[in-house]
Formats: sequence, C-alpha cells, structure tokens
Amino acid sequence: MNTEENEQDLERRLQQLDSTPTNAHWVTTESPTSNDLVTRLNRVINLFKSLPNGGKIIVVGVGAIVGFAVLKSLLNLVAALFSLAFLGLVVYFMYQFLVARSSRN
Repeated sequence: MNTEENEQDLERRLQQLDSTPTNAHWVTTESPTSNDLVTRLNRVINLFKSLPNGGKIIVVGVGAIVGFAVLKSLLNLVAALFSLAFLGLVVYFMYQFLVARSSRN
C-alpha cells in the first residue's frame, strides 16, 4: 500500500509540474524568428508611410548619406588592405633579393 501511495503522490506531483507555467528566463530561449523580423519590418514601413512627404524626403536623404558613408568606409578599408598586401609583397621580394645576394657573396 505504501508503494501505491508513493506512486500516486509522484504522479500527482508530476501533473502539478506539467500544469504550472514557467516564467523563468532561462527556460525559454528568446531568439528573433522570421516572424519577429517581418513584424518589425512592417512596423518600420508603416511608420515611414505615416510620415508627411517632407519627412519621407529627409529620411531617404539621411539614409542615402549614411549608406554612401558606410560604402565609402568599406571601400577605403579594402583599398588599405590591398595596399598593405602589395607593400608586404614588395618587402618580401626585396628581402629575398638582398638575402640571396648576400649569401652568394
């Protein structure tokens, strides 16, 4: 009888655990899903549509300026990397030329 009571008590406790909602943050994983991104994009689009025409022009202008600035920065970074690579090759070949020349003598 004791084991039967223990089993019933265990079953009742398991049902209680299953029925209680958990509000712990460590239990749920909050990652942006595609629905969240679509919802946020729709909010931004609706906000943009609700602006007056002057506001739309200003937003597009500022966005274009920021976009071109970011693009220019990226292109400058790529150009700097190519320049650094070219300089590294020149230094390497000059070193090889000088070391090979001095080792012959």
